[in-house]
Amino acid sequence: MNRVIKKGKIMDNKLDRRILKSKKAIEKAFLELMLTNGFDKISVKQITEKANVARKTFYLHYTDIYDLLNAIVEKEMNQLEDVCRIKQGKSWVEGL
Repeated sequence: MNRVIKKGKIMDNKLDRRILKSKKAIEKAFLELMLTNGFDKISVKQITEKANVARKTFYLHYTDIYDLLNAIVEKEMNQLEDVCRIKQGKSWVEGL
């Protein structure tokens, strides 16, 4: 098991539920704003207000809006790869 030493304490190297909750809220807010405003009109301030998190929290996880977009795309691509891997070798009927 991977362990990390943080502030003198040994912790499991996995995401804390608070981090997952913050990231999920940020991603959800970003996607909602993208549908209504378009990517070019979105600001970090809008995302953090809609997600109900501090700007500091946003910047703790992402360097900017482009980094957030990249993280979302990467996550979706990984999920698609997983589905393709599961469906590989099955007939089209079995794959449904």
